[in-house]
Amino acid sequence: MNAPSAPLPGLLKLYHNDLMIRRGLSMLGFGIIVAAGMYWVSRPVPGPKPPIDNSFDVALAKVGSIGGIVLAGVGLLIFLGRFRRVRQILREGVPVKGMVDDIEVITTTTKDKDSAIGTRHTRRSYYVTLSYEAIGQQWTVRQKLPNSGFVFGLVKGQPTDLIVHEWMPEKPLIRSVYLGSF
Repeated sequence: MNAPSAPLPGLLKLYHNDLMIRRGLSMLGFGIIVAAGMYWVSRPVPGPKPPIDNSFDVALAKVGSIGGIVLAGVGLLIFLGRFRRVRQILREGVPVKGMVDDIEVITTTTKDKDSAIGTRHTRRSYYVTLSYEAIGQQWTVRQKLPNSGFVFGLVKGQPTDLIVHEWMPEKPLIRSVYLGSF
């Protein structure tokens, strides 16, 4: 298959531009911190022994440490699976032209209840709807973007470059998001 001429993105760029890779690495890091923290908590304190043995707390800390290791393992699996899939699509995928049908911004505002002033926090989620033809079929997909479509050169009603792999044509990668050239 034809490979894109641009070099493959590094881990830092994929961390910032791929939400699944970011979540997998966050789970991995949080799991490691929980496991290490619970292991540290379960260690005996030097000095005189306390009059009451809190063996239940030690057992609970050990279970929490195992839970952290499991969480780190799941995060590692998510990260490695998505990282491998993205790199394979970028390496072996076929470039196709797609059309940006819609760009949607969902704004969520929450009020901080702990603050006396009532601070509001606004979160924006960006979605793009794409239509394209791959493997002799017409596809329409909706994808979440890591940032505004403007950052990646996506404009409603304008064409954009996609990269599609033959074994997963329903999951295209937007070339400007991963390779930065738009």
